[in-house]
This record gives sequence, C-alpha cells and structure tokens, in this order.
Amino acid sequence: MRKLFLFTLLLLCSVITLSAQQNRTGNVELVEEDANGNLLTFSVNGSANKKNDVIISAKETLFYKLLYQGVEGVNDGKMHIIHEKKYWLENFLTGKNAPYNALIDGIEQEGPVSKTTDGYFGTFNIVLKYKAFIKTLQLNGIIDGDNSKSLAAAEAKRLGLEAKKQPKPQPTPQSKSIQASQQNTSIQKEQTQPTTANQSVVVATTEAKAPSGQEKLVMTKNGFGPIKLGDNPTIPNVFNRCKLPDTFDNLYDKLICDHNQFSGYFEICGNLNGEMSFVAFCGENDTIEDFFVVTPTVETAEGLTVKSTAKEILAAGAVYEKLTLNENGKVTVTGLCLKLNGLFFLFSSKDVVQLKTIKDDALPVVISNFKYANSTEYLLFE
Repeated sequence: MRKLFLFTLLLLCSVITLSAQQNRTGNVELVEEDANGNLLTFSVNGSANKKNDVIISAKETLFYKLLYQGVEGVNDGKMHIIHEKKYWLENFLTGKNAPYNALIDGIEQEGPVSKTTDGYFGTFNIVLKYKAFIKTLQLNGIIDGDNSKSLAAAEAKRLGLEAKKQPKPQPTPQSKSIQASQQNTSIQKEQTQPTTANQSVVVATTEAKAPSGQEKLVMTKNGFGPIKLGDNPTIPNVFNRCKLPDTFDNLYDKLICDHNQFSGYFEICGNLNGEMSFVAFCGENDTIEDFFVVTPTVETAEGLTVKSTAKEILAAGAVYEKLTLNENGKVTVTGLCLKLNGLFFLFSSKDVVQLKTIKDDALPVVISNFKYANSTEYLLFE
C-alpha cells in the first residue's frame, strides 16, 4: 500500500533531491497577517543556480522553515511537524507545480533578482493561506486535528485520500489584487491545478438536521444513498464541488468533493457529526468506481453494519476472502476479509489470526465494494 509520508528531518537534505534542489537556507520573516489569520504574508529570500529558479527556492524555503524550523510570530515560533511522513513531503515539496502552490495566495517580487558569486538571489513577499495549510497538515496526519487519523483509513487504492477538509479561506479584497510574476515585480496569482486539489481545502457549508441515528440506508455492491456505481458526480468547470446534495440525512452533514493531488482522480468524502461516514473514488472518466462506508447508519441487505461481528457476518452467509499482494510475479497473502453479495467486510490486522480466520467478536473497519487487497494498512482506525 502506498502511503503519504513526510521526510524525516535527518534524511531531508539527502532525499529531497527530487525537488529542484533549490537552496532553502534563506531568511523568512512574517510581515503581515489579516484580521482572521487566514492569510499570512512573509518576506522570503531565495537563491538558486538559475535565475528562474530563485522564486522556487523562496517558496520551498518558506514551507521548509514552517515545517521543520519554525518562523517567529507563527505557531509560537515552533516547527509545524509533529508526525513525520516521508512520502507526503516528498510530493508536497517537489517541482515547479508542487502541491504547496495551492496554498500560496500570491507572490510579489521585491526588486530585481541579482547575480552573486554563488548564483542568483532575490526577495519575495509570499502570501500564504495559513488556515488551509494547517488543515492540509491535519488531513494528512502531520499534526493532530479533526479526523487526522481518518486519512489512513481512506488510503487503500489510490495514492492517498483527503479524509477531512474544512472551508477554503476566501481572499481578502487586498489579496484579490495580488498578481504574481516570476519574471518581474508585479504580483502573480497562483493557480490551483487539479492535481494539487487536496491542498485547497473546501467543504460544503449547508447544515442539515441532526440525524436521528435510527434510520439506516441500504448498501449494495452498486452503491448506497446518492452514491451510485458508474455515476459521474463532477460539475464541468466547477472546482471542489459535485452534483450530490450538500447534505443527506443519516449519511452526511458535510461533503468534500475534490481531486486527489497525486492521482488526479475525483474523490468524495462524507462526514457525519464530525466523523468520516463514507468515501467514494472515481476513475479516469470521473465516474464512481469504488467506495466504502464506516458509519453504522448504512447497512447491507442482510442488516449488517460496521457494528456487526465477524461471527454474525459469517452466519449471514459470508465467506473468507484472502487479501493478496502481487509483486514481481510473486503473490503474498497480506490478510483476510469477509465477502457477501459483492461487498467486502475489511478487518483490522490485529483481528486476523494467522491469516486463516478472523476473531468471532471482531468488528469490520469498513464495508466496501472493493477488496483492498494490496495491504492491511487500510485500517486507518487501528
């Protein structure tokens, strides 16, 4: 299974060569903060061997300092990383179109880029969407926060799932006027690409009546509630929104519709009473291909839910199914699940006994139409 991991501090300098290898030792200074703390403006020094790479150096320097060293006036001057995860940072800080760009509201170059004996040097004012930055760290499990653990659970088939997102900070009138430029002193607006969507965090704002918790929705291998296999929920030319209702009784009161920044695939995550309730994954044509539920308000045709024990699921007619990993032609059994009428009941690895049986009293972690067979690490709630 492929997880989102950050570099460890000791390996950062050597492994980060996948990035543009820009210098990240420049000075970073907080110079302005908006009234709500949504947008922070930093003065950042960048240096690189190539003139056009100086702006990349400045951006990487800002995020490197915030993550690993701390900046005075922000987070009490402390570094932001609590849980280091290598793969996530490797992607987060890689390339001119790196995911961190979606967290930049604008860039202003201060004066010309100058030639030095060591290369080129320049100073930039960078406007950071700070609250979105914090939510990005939470949803990727880098810092603790709402549903930070749920990312792991959603992370089974693709390169990582945004498990919980919060409203996207709206630029102030002042920030809207920022037009960034890498070549001159004008301010350039950073444009969010679909492949970096999970860095701009958006969630529906319509509130729903609190679910009673009594009525249940029926799930089959073809879907549940408004989630239907093969449907295309995207809205053309509309970012971070989908055709599904903003709320759905007993299924979700908040909805996140977004593209995975690594795979580019459209993903939908529902939250109910502050907890993840389901996730749906789309494929290349943005049609729903697979999904899973983690809320007991959704049941199978047999009346089974994530609160049903393995013994009860087997009694309803389920059979054991092996979870296997195929690497270089070699098949390895990684775990067990239970299968019933096209649905898979996936359990924690601690409840699987010698890859042969599942404990009678074990409860499934998720119920899905897809067998996440390449790892037992989908168990995001262990």
